[in-house]
Amino acid sequence: MKGTRDTGDPRAALSGRPAAVEHNLGWRLMSDAVLSTPDAVAVEQGETSLTYREFDRRVRRTQDLLARLGVVRASRVALLFHNDHRYLETLFAAIRLGAVAVPLNTRAGAPALAHVIADSEPLVVVAQDTLVDRATELVAESGAGATTGRPLLVGSHGTDGWSVRELADPPAPADLGLGVGDGDGLVAAGYLGADETVTTLTMAELDDGVNPVAVGPDEVCMQPYTSGSTGRPKGCLLTHGGQLWNARANRDFWRLGPDQKGLITAPLYHKNAMICVVKPALLSGATMVVNTDPDPRSIPAEVERHRCTYTTGVPATYEMLLASGSHLGRDLSSLRFVVCGSAPLSEEFSRRITAGLGVPVVEAYGLTEGGPQVLATPRDAIRTGSAGIPVPGAEVRLVGVPGRDGAGTDAGTDFMVRTGEVGEIWVRSPGVALGYHRLPEVTASRITPDGWLRTGDLAWRDVDGYHYVVGRRDEMMQVGGENVYPTEVERLVLALPEVTQVAVVPVPHPVKGQVPVAFVRAEGITEEEIRRHTLERGAPYAHPRRVWFLDALPLGATGKVDRAALVRMAEERYAPPTA
Repeated sequence: MKGTRDTGDPRAALSGRPAAVEHNLGWRLMSDAVLSTPDAVAVEQGETSLTYREFDRRVRRTQDLLARLGVVRASRVALLFHNDHRYLETLFAAIRLGAVAVPLNTRAGAPALAHVIADSEPLVVVAQDTLVDRATELVAESGAGATTGRPLLVGSHGTDGWSVRELADPPAPADLGLGVGDGDGLVAAGYLGADETVTTLTMAELDDGVNPVAVGPDEVCMQPYTSGSTGRPKGCLLTHGGQLWNARANRDFWRLGPDQKGLITAPLYHKNAMICVVKPALLSGATMVVNTDPDPRSIPAEVERHRCTYTTGVPATYEMLLASGSHLGRDLSSLRFVVCGSAPLSEEFSRRITAGLGVPVVEAYGLTEGGPQVLATPRDAIRTGSAGIPVPGAEVRLVGVPGRDGAGTDAGTDFMVRTGEVGEIWVRSPGVALGYHRLPEVTASRITPDGWLRTGDLAWRDVDGYHYVVGRRDEMMQVGGENVYPTEVERLVLALPEVTQVAVVPVPHPVKGQVPVAFVRAEGITEEEIRRHTLERGAPYAHPRRVWFLDALPLGATGKVDRAALVRMAEERYAPPTA
């Protein structure tokens, strides 16, 4: 089922169309720029430069291909890509059809990805050329073919066309095969049947006159999966209207305009890249610069080459960048600010980033199902160490954790903590997920009937309304009856100039119940000096009982510190006192 045809003129796309097309995220994000400044540059990637007219045309042609493969409203389309502009073209093409895009985390393990494919049951799995083999294996491992019929795997191969293998009756996974196109283009792989047919399409043969499908603002457009650090990944049901609201909120909050060039360094499947750069940049008529090199050391060269005005990342991104020295000698004068999110940032490290890159650090806080963006720091009112204030349209509460804060905290009783006290972040906004895919009980436990999402993250708020995230509720330690937040201990340790990275995790203790230990990356300092510093500057019960030095802290699939791995390492290394 294809979209409505027109002449290919972007202005004709809206002629006679129902107003509900304006709710379609895949069209609405870029429609202003496509219609008013079509020759402005939308995407830069290496030597490739695409105007809004060209980018829109490529999205339309990809939309035509997906429609030929049978993708319709509410179909799931999974995407397995490294950073590449063709990921964005495929993502928005699927959304324009009214389908639901399912981003796949390329850094995740095979069991997690196979679970995501089995749970989402995509009609099509679109993979980059270098990932087609992996996608093929994942579909086989997921067993998705037994329930969905015949999943198609489409892999990008070059830039100028597609080769599509249509699949016959789905045989056993052992018969899974791969079809590869000749020369430039895109390639499809899938279950091989006796009646298989192969169709080769160049980009020129695909129809760029198709239009977006009219949808309601509450229809689901994306189904990203949470990292699954505490269990299997959960699919978050995000809506057209909610994602458009969050993109507008970030654009307006950070005063982004057509003169901006945002450098994408985080993985495109991750919300850090999408909500901080891709979506607000498209709404602004700005330029997205796609960095295909995942090494943070490449960032300064990309900023210099493309004259980027801002970039975004997680704390580990900036730590590795500064440690490499790759910023030294580079012309970074085009930068106006950098965004840091996805994990708490210490005041000391924020100052180091500013000193190293010469621009202020704008901090932000969000989570996949929470907006995604919940808190952000205004560019003209930065408060170092704070995740900021609620973005426009988001309501935020700090709710006491039952059973630990004194009167009024009986289990099942919700209460707001006072200024300066730690509570769990609850958020309500148009961007909060409708729920978790096929998990009604989890949805009911996390999202209240009146729309408040219990995030599981802990923070305190100052008198001016700025929030300071201290960690996860499930990471809070009970040390001899006292609450210890890993982030607060980490900030103490990071105040030492010799320390560049630190992560504090709990280990079991026969008397205290739990005690903190620390893993650090540092030079010229001893374990005893770090422990003494924390004893002198912090609460005695919160000091790390052991400090272990690592060359680098392990990172998870989203670039955050892999705390689960560190907990396992700590439990193997720590020997509690016997007396």
